[in-house]
Amino acid sequence: MAGKAPHLHYGPDQLRALLVDLHRDHAAENPFALLEVIERSREWQLPLPDWAVDALKVLIADYLTGKAPGKIGKDNSPLGRFRNRAIVEVRRQTYQSIKAWMSDPRLYTAMPRSIIQRWFMKEIHHEPKSAERAIELSVEALASTFAACTAETLLEARYYDPLGKLPDEVRDYISRRMIVRDLGVKETSWVSQYLNYFGPPGLPPHHVVEILKSWDAPQEE
Repeated sequence: MAGKAPHLHYGPDQLRALLVDLHRDHAAENPFALLEVIERSREWQLPLPDWAVDALKVLIADYLTGKAPGKIGKDNSPLGRFRNRAIVEVRRQTYQSIKAWMSDPRLYTAMPRSIIQRWFMKEIHHEPKSAERAIELSVEALASTFAACTAETLLEARYYDPLGKLPDEVRDYISRRMIVRDLGVKETSWVSQYLNYFGPPGLPPHHVVEILKSWDAPQEE
């Protein structure tokens, strides 16, 4: 399970530095970084960093004009690119959260709500880790969303494992070093609520509670 957020005991200067650091994730095309910096600024009662103000100005201008000056087509505008990045990120999170649940059912709260609901209602069952099954469930979860796609799209674009071609030790090192994970950007409950897509629909039913208890119990060697 995830530990406590690293910012709990930070002072104002350290918190401001975290907001500035989120620019790296925004520049790396994480579409949730801008949403996160807005929410964190409000929570910590700090002004938005300059990079976030500039990014918002561009998005608002694009919304008002319909496209960015000198650009042709909605996909070339800041809003178009922002939407495209969000599509990629939602697909990636969908697959990885389902695969994580297969490895450890206690991680279910990060999955798409529709998949959790099906598990709660016994329409699907916790099963061994399988990339093929995870892709199948991902496609079903995404079907009614703006990020809908085919299994072939997930496979070909490698949304499901962007670091998958790297050796295990290199991939693990990069994952640990990602500030996005340190700040919990991809697991922020506020972002989940904003999308109305990820997260549990309510308290788990009895059969799920029993499964979770069995995973919490000490394992015999």
